Parts: sequence; C-alpha cells; structure tokens
Amino acid sequence: YSADYSNSPGKFPSYFDGKFFAYEWMRDWIYLVSMDKDGNYTGAEPFMPSTKFYHPMDMAFGNDGTLYVLDYGMN
Repeated sequence: YSADYSNSPGKFPSYFDGKFFAYEWMRDWIYLVSMDKDGNYTGAEPFMPSTKFYHPMDMAFGNDGTLYVLDYGMN
C-alpha cells in the first residue's frame, strides 16, 4: 500500500492499493485486477498499455515501494 512507503519517491500511487497484478508470459501483458471487499472479481485493466513487455516472468515490490519487473527480453 502506498501509505507504507510515505517517504519513498518511487512508491506507487494509492490508486494501485489492493489491486492484483497479473501477468502473462506468452501474451506479453500485465493487467490490474480489481476485487470487492469480499475478494470477488470486479474488473481488469491493462497496466502501462503503451509499454511493450517481452515475456514478463516475475514481479516484486522492493523495500522502497518500487515495482520491479523481470522479463525474458526481446525475441
């Protein structure tokens, strides 16, 4: 959550709080999945739709709230 990294310039905005980041290696996309308070699916939207990902393999937030994405690389 954004509030956990109040002093970090690389933290994600609070808009992303509670959203699930789903990625797909073969289709080269990352989506944000939204859920209600009971964990039911309410929608999905592309994350950084103008960015070309090359087979995302792993994602993790660092201790400073920055998102790191590991992808396979260009062809």
